[in-house]
Amino acid sequence: MRFAVISDLHVRIDGLLYGLDTQKRLDDVLSDIDREAPDLVVVTGDLADCADLGSYRLIKERLESLSRPVYVLPGNHDDPVQMRQIFPAAPAVSVFSPGGYFTDAVETDEAILLFLTTTIPNTAAGRVSPEALQQIRHMRRKAICSQRALLVFLHHPPFRSGYIGMDACALENRREFLAAFGNVSPTGKTPSQKGSEVTAGIFCGHLHRPMASLVEGLPCWTVPSVAHSLAAFERSGAVRAAAAPPGWLRGTLTKDSLVCEFVEISAQPVFPIPFIPLRARVEEQALKVLSPANDHMSLRKD
Repeated sequence: MRFAVISDLHVRIDGLLYGLDTQKRLDDVLSDIDREAPDLVVVTGDLADCADLGSYRLIKERLESLSRPVYVLPGNHDDPVQMRQIFPAAPAVSVFSPGGYFTDAVETDEAILLFLTTTIPNTAAGRVSPEALQQIRHMRRKAICSQRALLVFLHHPPFRSGYIGMDACALENRREFLAAFGNVSPTGKTPSQKGSEVTAGIFCGHLHRPMASLVEGLPCWTVPSVAHSLAAFERSGAVRAAAAPPGWLRGTLTKDSLVCEFVEISAQPVFPIPFIPLRARVEEQALKVLSPANDHMSLRKD
């Protein structure tokens, strides 16, 4: 199964944001994803900068142009009530349903995908509800029994990033969230009582930077922002924006692996790199050493 994750679109229908055209940046990212043709797309929150219906309508129209399943969840800039007016809501939907959905869970042959709402009204911090924690426990057992992966998507990451300003509005009950996955090995596998294992992965937004973390044995990725980025190495507590290229995360799930790659949308030129297989390079160097021009380096036969 191949999937794409985008986050922090911060679309504004009334103009630019920090001098950046968020609508164009979204179009560029979606065009790149469309060329990759993943099986599904997930948007991990902060769709609209002002949580207005006009922006949500515009975003839904853009997402539907992908002609593949898209699943959205809210971030701290979003209004879940407003989102549900634009994106159809259902407790669970088929992965084969086209268009954008506001849902809780999707099941495929390869994985169980959970979409968690972590927003708290009138604050930028997040929290996983008791019902969602119970759902994680239930779906973990179901994934183990069916030998499928468990992929969890939410806006707020369950780890401390080191960016003081962002960590101040992080996931408040991250310990409870992580404990819901049960015992986890350093490989990101959650073992069952029978000794079998299930692959687990967590995907988030909020930080506006691509990051990877192994938190209490669970692999966790934060997705590059479609809109502005967070200024790198900002440790003062201030939250500063940077005009980095937009990006997304490409995920590939197979029977025995979960591979993720950060993709940057850049106008930089690409060019081929001359490649000589390692064995050929070794043989080439050996021929140079043993050539007549290097007789003084040749080995004596006696």
